[in-house]
Amino acid sequence: MGCANASGTHKLPPVIIGKSRNPRCFKHVNMDNLSVRYYHEANAWISAELFSTWFRDDFVPSVRHHLRQKQLPEKALLLIDNAPSHPSTDVLQSNDGLITCMFLPPNTTPLLQPMDQGVLNALKRRYKGKMLRKIVKENSNNISLTECVKTVTLKDTCYMIAESWRELTVDTLANAWHKLRINIADTPETASTPEVTNPASDETIEEVINALPADDRVQASEWFDVDESDPGCQTLADEEIIQAAQKSTTDIDASEDEDDDKENTEPSVPIPTNAEAADMFSRCLLWLEAQPNCEPTQLLLLRSMHQTAVRKRQETAKQKSITSFFKKM
Repeated sequence: MGCANASGTHKLPPVIIGKSRNPRCFKHVNMDNLSVRYYHEANAWISAELFSTWFRDDFVPSVRHHLRQKQLPEKALLLIDNAPSHPSTDVLQSNDGLITCMFLPPNTTPLLQPMDQGVLNALKRRYKGKMLRKIVKENSNNISLTECVKTVTLKDTCYMIAESWRELTVDTLANAWHKLRINIADTPETASTPEVTNPASDETIEEVINALPADDRVQASEWFDVDESDPGCQTLADEEIIQAAQKSTTDIDASEDEDDDKENTEPSVPIPTNAEAADMFSRCLLWLEAQPNCEPTQLLLLRSMHQTAVRKRQETAKQKSITSFFKKM
């Protein structure tokens, strides 16, 4: 699920819904550091409860922070379609009532919903392109496409979706609002926002697909071009609602544990110590400085990460006692 303002200058982290409460691939990962918001549901569909949680814990605080930064009144309106997973407008509002929501008219989502005006399609195509490139680059054993996909973890998916979302331009997001007759005047901020490019993805999708084994090319091409009209929610019959309500918490936890067991079973890599991380970043700096096409911003970012590791190494270093400086006689 994606969400952005009409000027395209504020994008909320994309929402990803999985089945597992604690996926194995997220072990040791600080979820607050991810550029996505991960929620879990037994059927991996968004529900009214999850949407309310997202609105309260992510949308409202993020919008308030953005408005304060821009020195604008803390008032906002969220436009959403009338999907069954969306609660009523009485629920979707801030405590002070300044941040509220409004439903679009029924059966107008493909016509008016801004995220459906090319935004989600661009996001999916970028994500699928990254997925195919990852499979081609890491498939050294020439195994089938189906087997390659099994090696991709949920964490890999989260990073690829986050990168794809970050690469969407301000113009792409702002143009999606034209059908709603919402015209945002160009400001110095929007006019000077550079387009994010990915220099490592110069090859076309056709070239990537052609690099796959011959038996997988048709399947990969169909998967990339498929028309995904997934509404992101599930409409349940009365019997299904009753069954879902009667499902015990124990059963849900058990199913989540089973999902965790199905995750990638590769041995977990220990987290590097602060000293090891500082040494790794130092080596990476030496490598990056010697590259012919290195960008200054990349060097500065890597140097900042190295300095962070050095600072943490110094903070955790044990302070020597005065007696440690004297040799025993």
